[in-house]
Amino acid sequence: MLTPQEIELKLLVPGLSPDEALQRLRRAPSLRRRRPQQQLLLNRYFDTPDLALQRQRCALRLRHIGTPGDAGPGSWVQTLKTAGTSHGGLSQRGEWESPVAQGRLDPAALHGTAWDALDPHGTLLATLQPRFETHCLRTTWRVRRRNGTDIEVALDAGSVRAGDRTTPLLELELELLSGPRAALFALAQELAQHLPLLPSDVSKAQRGHALASGAVHPVAKAQPVPLKKRLPPQALARPVLAEILQQFTRNLEGLLHRDEPELVHQARVAWRRWRSVTRLLRPWLPAAPDTTALRPLLDALGQLRDLDVARHDTLPAWATAYLSPPPGLPDTAHPARARQADWDAALHALTDAGHTARAQVRQRLATPGAGGALLALTAWLHGLGAPIDPAPATPTPHGDWATRRLARWHRRMEQLVAAAHTQPALLHDARLLAKRLRYASEAIAATLPAAEARRTRRWTRRASGWQLRIGQQRDLWQAAHLLGHLPPTSDATAAPVSPELVGFFRGLAAALTPAGTPLQPAPPCAG
Repeated sequence: MLTPQEIELKLLVPGLSPDEALQRLRRAPSLRRRRPQQQLLLNRYFDTPDLALQRQRCALRLRHIGTPGDAGPGSWVQTLKTAGTSHGGLSQRGEWESPVAQGRLDPAALHGTAWDALDPHGTLLATLQPRFETHCLRTTWRVRRRNGTDIEVALDAGSVRAGDRTTPLLELELELLSGPRAALFALAQELAQHLPLLPSDVSKAQRGHALASGAVHPVAKAQPVPLKKRLPPQALARPVLAEILQQFTRNLEGLLHRDEPELVHQARVAWRRWRSVTRLLRPWLPAAPDTTALRPLLDALGQLRDLDVARHDTLPAWATAYLSPPPGLPDTAHPARARQADWDAALHALTDAGHTARAQVRQRLATPGAGGALLALTAWLHGLGAPIDPAPATPTPHGDWATRRLARWHRRMEQLVAAAHTQPALLHDARLLAKRLRYASEAIAATLPAAEARRTRRWTRRASGWQLRIGQQRDLWQAAHLLGHLPPTSDATAAPVSPELVGFFRGLAAALTPAGTPLQPAPPCAG
């Protein structure tokens, strides 16, 4: 028996109110002449006390459907959704729906669905209880094309509720009812010209479980991807890059709601991983889409990360050295009270600048250009599902293709490090190459045979060591540069950053930097 499939593209709408999002959608060419329908939806999700459905990545819900302005009883629908695939906002999974009465679960409606395998003895069904709810106003349009394409566009505006916790919900879903998947992306790109859209692979069920557990918008770190040994580059590209894109978009979503510095760090790590892996696989991949529209967002992330590192890492690491001079040194030239005032002023200025930079990141996320670029990456990624015919100059490799390419990067990194003894400015290039070598090696490690994996792990450790050492020098120079150029704070009574503190960090940076290196902050990291 064929499993009913739901294929949809899920997109967040950052930076807009529900009314603004609705008005902008109504101006889109594909929607402006279509009459929208509106429904009031209450979705009640169920699970067992030990969260058996969540562990299986399944969702069972009851949905009440009402009409705005209509006091009638409405209708109820029971839905079972099973684990599927979700990359860059595009998901495909099993789905079974049945009308039910009185808002109660109907066990009979689960027979003949995936529930039979999930709960063959009925033990789970007996322990189900409500876990969370979503309440929203849904506005839908049907977009039918002459070629048979049929897409439902749905704007959901409301909230997710779990006990006394609540979080707002504003997302756009494009469900493919018939036609090619490319039609989803084409329509999404059209809509992205009118409002900001951020691809998201987090379902409403996942949001509800996160809210109920108190872990909303967690930091997303790199996850291992199960890969067979000795995969050719065309076969590993999609699963590896899908995991990286997921890390990137989940951290971007988190940045919309939380001020956690690690979200910034991991978003930038994800983008470096993406660049490193696509660089490694470039000879066997189709041309990637232009990401120029992402540059303002990436630059804003870099500026915010520099401020976060200075505020939360570099300054705390040297607090004792500045605030407590060595014993025996007279406390007259710059008394302890003055040093503490210097330190407090610097922390205040960095915090204030960080708030401004974080707001700038959120503004960049709320621009149509950033969302359009991310949609283009998602569409390109899903286009990798079919085998790619390599160009004659780059035939499909066999054996240790990855090791050979990584070995070239490792040799080049060591050459740059060696040359930096006489040309210290090359350390920056060595650091960038070390990052590329590390992230690409880690991403494909699972597909390498044991001997090659051991060799690349040695290179990764070597690259990580250089990345750390060169990075520490850069962080000190960057802290000195930032402290010397911070704009006035929003607090008119706050003291400016002390020249003595700026000089302290410049002295540290100079002492730890090889002779001959230009005495200036390192250029920003690419991407």
